Amino acid sequence: MAKDTGEAKLLAAAKAGKIDRIIELSGVEEDDDEGDGESEITAYKWLLVAGDFGHDVEDDLDAIHTGTSLHHDDDQAVVGSIHFELGEAYLRGLDGLAVDHELAKEHLDQAKELRVDQSLDLAKELERIRKKLGAEALAIFNSAFPPKKTKAKPKAKR
Repeated sequence: MAKDTGEAKLLAAAKAGKIDRIIELSGVEEDDDEGDGESEITAYKWLLVAGDFGHDVEDDLDAIHTGTSLHHDDDQAVVGSIHFELGEAYLRGLDGLAVDHELAKEHLDQAKELRVDQSLDLAKELERIRKKLGAEALAIFNSAFPPKKTKAKPKAKR
């Protein structure tokens, strides 16, 4: 179940492909390239979810990305983090989304392609997520974000 009624409404709008409703619920102002960022992030996330449900959202994603404060996301760290968040949500059934390993892999691969692990400090976050995943979900997660190999400690001489 979604965290709050706002998120539940966003999920319902995404499932139904009601793009205008997603924009309205997110609070995005048209041509607001100086927005607070949160509303644009919310809109972008739920537009991606609408796309996951088979709705045509490419033009809307582009409009949000270029016509709001997200156009300042030159290294696409914000967009990458949205994909990362959705990847985890689909792996764990968060934000009202059903577990869907295929969609999780798509979003995690996109986050990896956008180098979210290099642009954000995710080391602790990656390990926190790994601890919460079952075997199949962990394999999907590790395919995009392999665990760092730690050097073996040298054995003490006796």
